[in-house]
Amino acid sequence: VQASPLSRALKGAISFDNLSGASASQRKGDKRILYASETAARAVGGQITLHAFDAGKLAVGMPIRYLGIDIGQIQTLDLITARNEVQAKAVLYPEYVQTFARGGTRFSVVTPQISAAGVEHLDTILQPYINVEPGRGNPRRDFELQEATITDSRYLDGLSIIVEAPEAGSLGIGTPVLFRGLEVGTVTGMTLGTLSDRVMIAMRISKRYQHLVRNNSVFWLASGYSLDFGLTGGVVKTGTFNQFIRGGIAFATPPGTPLAPKAQEGKHFLLQESEPKEWREWGTALPK
Repeated sequence: VQASPLSRALKGAISFDNLSGASASQRKGDKRILYASETAARAVGGQITLHAFDAGKLAVGMPIRYLGIDIGQIQTLDLITARNEVQAKAVLYPEYVQTFARGGTRFSVVTPQISAAGVEHLDTILQPYINVEPGRGNPRRDFELQEATITDSRYLDGLSIIVEAPEAGSLGIGTPVLFRGLEVGTVTGMTLGTLSDRVMIAMRISKRYQHLVRNNSVFWLASGYSLDFGLTGGVVKTGTFNQFIRGGIAFATPPGTPLAPKAQEGKHFLLQESEPKEWREWGTALPK
């Protein structure tokens, strides 16, 4: 809650500041423009439009954040009946426009998520917000509001690859990507293929570990448990409880001479239903 002295509330006042990124468009000749609020002053030159199909999680004044820092906020919500959508007019503060008003930038609402794996984003119970992942495309002012996104800074600048699967199953945005049991990446999105015959699972590998992904790497579902039966009995292999609840996608690289090249941005792989039986014996050295 921001409160001003009683005398100011009764008399009113004019405040001013030197806003980083403000332009000459905020002047009329040698005169300054008087705005209704600081937010309105910051909005000059930084307006964007977010398109959504439901305003249930949105509100005027909702902050837009990047790595926990407020970089803007929603100003208005309008129902566009001709397109059956909601348009959220938002403002990015001037110092952030050049970085975030670009093609490829992702905006998504972050709200509390309760599941068998636990509670996520508990801090948003009182104030949900819109999270941003910066893009690198050309300047842009219209964006689709996404349902979910990455809020973990480890993966924001990582290697993006695609794994193709027959169905999504229990996978979802935020499903971990594992290498020898360690989380090195995450699922960032899922869409149907061009012919609707498969699911394209978008993943991002942390920049620190992206050298582990090679052109011949093998990906498979890691459910947290497996059953092997033979003539002498059965063997049950289990992972962590979190892996059992959330699932995951694991990968490894088979040996070869010469070593397969590092995977490039946008590389496609096929998702195997089960792990290769011999993968623990591969022991492939993967230098950076």
